[in-house]
Amino acid sequence: MNYFLMLIILVIGAGAYYEYTTQQETILTDIQQINDLTDKVASLQSENKKLTDNQTQVVKSLSDAQAKITDLTTQLQTAQQAAPKPAETPAPTNPAPEASTPAVPRTNDLGTIVAKDGRTFQNCQLLAVEVDGITFNHAKGITKVLFPALPSDLQKRFGYDPLKAAALTEAEIKYQDEKRKASVAPGR
Repeated sequence: MNYFLMLIILVIGAGAYYEYTTQQETILTDIQQINDLTDKVASLQSENKKLTDNQTQVVKSLSDAQAKITDLTTQLQTAQQAAPKPAETPAPTNPAPEASTPAVPRTNDLGTIVAKDGRTFQNCQLLAVEVDGITFNHAKGITKVLFPALPSDLQKRFGYDPLKAAALTEAEIKYQDEKRKASVAPGR
């Protein structure tokens, strides 16, 4: 019977030892998880500090940019007030058209334009007549079409002559264009 009691004590002791080692392993695992979480918290705090510093820099840069915008706006307003107002020149009552300058129509409404290359422009409003073509606003934006691409009725309407146009040099075209722009009254 002594052996039997010793065997029971030995089994109880082995069970207690097994329980003790299992708890030790659990404690070590918990300690490792706590250390990992502590490292993650430190990393997140570091990243948070960097983000806070970056936010501070962005706010400062934004403030500086707003101050520059305010300064530039003030300078622009001062310059506009100090700039001399252009004198309005009366439009000539019956200007004589030059041979190489296209004639300007009396109305800006051009309706629908179908260019020779097949492009169609709806609801056209004339913006500018230039030496080499016309610029107009239409349903999808603003476009410049050269005279050779325009239908013949619009070529005639704007005084385009292919023979005269071929005779013009690039320098003459530039000169005529500058002259035309200078003759337009300000504010038109």
